[in-house]
Amino acid sequence: MGFYFLITICFSTICICGNSKYIKINSLVAFRFISLVLILLGGLRWFTGTDWIPYQWYFEGNYDWASFNKNGFEKGFAFLNFFIKHISESYTFFLLIFHALVIIPKICFLQKNSVYPLFSLFLYWLFYCGDIFAVRQMLGVSLLIISIPYISNKNIKPFLLLTILATLVHRACFFWILAYHIYHLMFSKRKWAFILFLSFCAMIISPYVLPKIVHIIFSPLGAYGTVFEKILFYTDEYTEPMSTPLKLIFSLIKRFMILPLFLLSFNKLVSISKYNRGMLNLFFAGNVFYLLCFLTLQQFSRLLVPFLFFEVILIPSYLKTIRTKCGKELFIIFILLYAFIKFYFYLSQFNEVLIPYYSIFGYQNRFI
Repeated sequence: MGFYFLITICFSTICICGNSKYIKINSLVAFRFISLVLILLGGLRWFTGTDWIPYQWYFEGNYDWASFNKNGFEKGFAFLNFFIKHISESYTFFLLIFHALVIIPKICFLQKNSVYPLFSLFLYWLFYCGDIFAVRQMLGVSLLIISIPYISNKNIKPFLLLTILATLVHRACFFWILAYHIYHLMFSKRKWAFILFLSFCAMIISPYVLPKIVHIIFSPLGAYGTVFEKILFYTDEYTEPMSTPLKLIFSLIKRFMILPLFLLSFNKLVSISKYNRGMLNLFFAGNVFYLLCFLTLQQFSRLLVPFLFFEVILIPSYLKTIRTKCGKELFIIFILLYAFIKFYFYLSQFNEVLIPYYSIFGYQNRFI
């Protein structure tokens, strides 16, 4: 785990220097340097990451379109593998291209829309490990994230195109279709606070009600082999709720550390950027869905990834609303503590496949 914290220290030093009055580092150069390092960390890893075996075998074990298309992955992801395989049979080459496609759209969005881009980039590293262990859903999320300007301008055709492309990469991205309506909601902070409160109350009774509702709605459709089959699967007896009170408490604490801050400063946040109201709507809606599914449909959390991503932009926006220097410093300490805990728990959860970090320059087969 030391390697990851060394990278974190290096990134934090660069970000601090990029915003310092005393040590001059061009912030744009710093931003691009960190972005390049993230792509290289993702592209040059070996035997490191969740789902390493199925992804590696899928790329290396198939050669023609028929074989790529029949192995269970979505057609968009299958085509990406098929296309790159005909350029190079190197899985490292595939990973470099894949991580560039995942990371570049997100960092471009952060650079253009965050009031403190380096701070957002650092949070992107701590919250998501900078997508250096990205799976295909993260590519779909990147396509969805860049649809925000089209949603904001009510340009529905590019939005639908990007949503369809993302869904062809990972089926969970179909849920983003709701984002077009949610983004334009004109709810006040009181209404969102009330909805979140109701969601918390509904979370308590959801183990008894929600699975039955999902079965009633989707069972008659008979959509065997589609995403609805997965929905039904995730509500059957094999789907387990949160197993320990500690996990329940910690996950709720993570939510309710940030949500009250955004609600209290709602109007100020909205005034900072033309996208902030829409991103707040998406973030609040993502948390509403998360609470509703929290105790019973944990697998549904993957549907909410693009909705919750905007946290890395909204947190720096909140920092801008704080007027006093002491207040800003306390908030940064608070957020970094929150982010480091989240970072540590993520690495600990998958320590067998993430620690240590192996690259093509030195590795052991941890999967034997």
